Amino acid sequence: MCFSLPTPEDPFNDSYKEHLASEKPQKSQKPKSSGITKGSKSSNVESNNEKERVRTSKASIESSLLGSITIQQSSAKNDVTIEPRCPNYECSSRQHQTLSIDNLRVKWKPNCGKCLMKDNSWTCIGDDAFEVAICALLKAKIIKIDNHEKIVREKSMPLRQYINKLDWMFWEACGKGSDILATGRITGMPTHISNVLAVVGHMGQRIGKQIHGKCPLVLLLVHSKEQALEVRSIFRLLKSQLGIHAVSLHTGTPLEHQIKGLDCTEFDVLVATPERLDELLSINAVSISNISLMIVDGLEDMALSGLSDYLLNIKRKASNNVQTIVSSRAFLPETYHICRKLLQDPICRVISDSSMSQSCACISQNVHVLVSEDKRNQKLQKILSHHIGSREKSISSGSGILVLFQHLQSLLHVKGTIQKDYTVGVLCVNDLNEDSQSAHLIREQFRKGQIDVLLATEDCISQIDLSSVSLIVLHEFTANIESYCKILTTMARFTINGVLYTFCSGATAPLASQLIDVLHKCLQPIPPPLKMLADAAKVVVEKKG
Repeated sequence: MCFSLPTPEDPFNDSYKEHLASEKPQKSQKPKSSGITKGSKSSNVESNNEKERVRTSKASIESSLLGSITIQQSSAKNDVTIEPRCPNYECSSRQHQTLSIDNLRVKWKPNCGKCLMKDNSWTCIGDDAFEVAICALLKAKIIKIDNHEKIVREKSMPLRQYINKLDWMFWEACGKGSDILATGRITGMPTHISNVLAVVGHMGQRIGKQIHGKCPLVLLLVHSKEQALEVRSIFRLLKSQLGIHAVSLHTGTPLEHQIKGLDCTEFDVLVATPERLDELLSINAVSISNISLMIVDGLEDMALSGLSDYLLNIKRKASNNVQTIVSSRAFLPETYHICRKLLQDPICRVISDSSMSQSCACISQNVHVLVSEDKRNQKLQKILSHHIGSREKSISSGSGILVLFQHLQSLLHVKGTIQKDYTVGVLCVNDLNEDSQSAHLIREQFRKGQIDVLLATEDCISQIDLSSVSLIVLHEFTANIESYCKILTTMARFTINGVLYTFCSGATAPLASQLIDVLHKCLQPIPPPLKMLADAAKVVVEKKG
């Protein structure tokens, strides 16, 4: 679609220029029903078919074909998990009404085992939507694989082995139904193509469960008009085979024209820029209350363009249970609060490389230079009071706060000051050596959130699973920078709310410059006292030299 929406009489919008030239509005028949059947065995999409599928009943939908394929809802490899957290939703905008079901957390598995090279052309002998889409994009050379003709013809290795593993990891994460934080660009194929295939896998499972029409089932947010048109063009290629109808909304098109198009068009996927979608939502021209998947592609670009408020407004209009995917080249600290409002735990992290900045995306690093131990203890009390209070008010549950020490004496002193207010567990090397069963029990209680604060010496860190720990306090800076980096890149793997507090003293000066380098790589702010500490250490080294 160029700068407009298609209509039932003109699904590919080929007559829009003639429409503008003649300035005569097209006559469009308003659908009598909001039900929609996803295609037929015929790949032609004519106006008669459009009218017929509008009149199809829900029973027909659940047994219909998806384009030229059949989706087996009860198959072992493609399960739909229903989590009925939200009530049924209905579209209320501009006479838009649709029958809906409880929002789903849809689960599916990517597969391409039945995509074959036959007669020098790609063909799919299976009936899975994801496979059909992969095959269609290979055939159209939108997805390119080096030497794929020889590889597949000789059957030397499954096609999956030649698809970039990062793309496959992304699709597998999408298929789990969890919210996703995707950092960096997927290197195997452009991100928007990976997103389209994720949408297809999701739609392949949901399509037979829903009577729909005016309300989209999937929302894909992009930064610019050009991106919206590019994504929409890929869906247009897939429409004849899969029956998935996508429309795009973006600035550059008269608002009135898009409102008219929305009023007479049925669609499944909405591709939009945040500012235009928010504008249409504000006047009830479209509803997203029925979507089960929301993808935000390029958060960094959107935030830098001042679109953050639009994103949050859009999120509020969607169901609380919608699966949300947020991807970006990098995550600036300014975007952390946006991610924490868009995503809900537990999340899945997908990174394009193991660099420091990507591994610790959206983990806040708060460094405080506190010379005296009393100051460190006072700061710790404030942190515990704030975060434990916030956790008690939160619906989500998780592990408590981990406080790490270099010296056992400091640990015991802190234990004596906080154990009257919080449930405290202690883990040190002596515990591990003398009573492994007791240490195991403490770790399990901490993991389940039964202990508010776990106090541990740094040499016990290898015995603690940090992946589920969202908040860690380094009461004394680590013995070396490698230990700090290991903690940072292994903590908070399944949460969007990761925070690492670090208390530095004069003893940290020799490592201050290395800590600054880590903060810089992670796009974190550099506190002035830490910079002063590094400068002081540099002067000492120069004098010794």
